[in-house]
Amino acid sequence: MKKILFFVFKKQGFSVIEAVIGATIAALLIITFFTLISKAIVVNEANAKELKASLYLQELIEIAKDLEMSPEPSGDWNSSILACVSQICHPEASGSNWILNPGEEQPESIYTRSLTIEDETVGVKKAKAHIEWMGRELNIEAMIYNYSL
Repeated sequence: MKKILFFVFKKQGFSVIEAVIGATIAALLIITFFTLISKAIVVNEANAKELKASLYLQELIEIAKDLEMSPEPSGDWNSSILACVSQICHPEASGSNWILNPGEEQPESIYTRSLTIEDETVGVKKAKAHIEWMGRELNIEAMIYNYSL
């Protein structure tokens, strides 16, 4: 009985095969971990860019809604809205007001955004915001109203 226990509890070092297998498993775990981390970083950067694009689009709609709330003294549509009907425009601040100028704008080097106003019915127009970046694009639409018509 003592001989059997002696062989079972005999302390020996790792064999070469065990060491190679252990090193291979450790290497696979490390490679998998770093691959996962690098993919997470790429996805995070893409999501951050899409979030920023969404915020730029939301800003365009908010500007259109701001212009909706500031009609001309005659009660007609704001002149910036009328100037932007059926054409591509972008907003610019003029003092404490917004104006819509023709063309697109680049709020940052990778983003290009624009706003288009379309006629719907009397007293109602549709604001369409569009943004492109790195081969991707987003669009938002909102209705704007002239309550005095």
